[in-house]
Amino acid sequence: MNSNMDIELNSTSDNETIMKISRKLLQDISLSQAVSLAREGELSRAEELALSLIRESGIQVSTGELLAKVLAQQGKLIQAQNIWKQLMQLEPDNKRFLSALSECEYLLAAQGKTQFWNHAKKIILIVNLVIIVSLILLLTFYMSGVFVH
Repeated sequence: MNSNMDIELNSTSDNETIMKISRKLLQDISLSQAVSLAREGELSRAEELALSLIRESGIQVSTGELLAKVLAQQGKLIQAQNIWKQLMQLEPDNKRFLSALSECEYLLAAQGKTQFWNHAKKIILIVNLVIIVSLILLLTFYMSGVFVH
């Protein structure tokens, strides 16, 4: 007879079950660590840990949601958007995911507009500089007598 403290493994299915439970517990601990890191502002470390969890066991809702939030907080909006899309495939009716995806797309659009205006400002500055240099050259030629009537 076995005492309550002894565990007898009768089959390989018992071993497999124990291994699955062990892996799940390790994943839960790692996810808790990633959440703690994110809360402490250690976003790149939280990202690394979440990514390693996803590589090991595929995208799970809790890990994916954490990763998407961490990516967005780091300004990695395209990557965050891709994770939100994957999560929407897992839970198509999840309003929280839909809202986060919409916000991510809004921020990407706003970022694109900002980049456009930043480029436009640079072009306007260059054009103004060309005009100023041209006027200075014309004035210099006029003053030196190159342009005589």
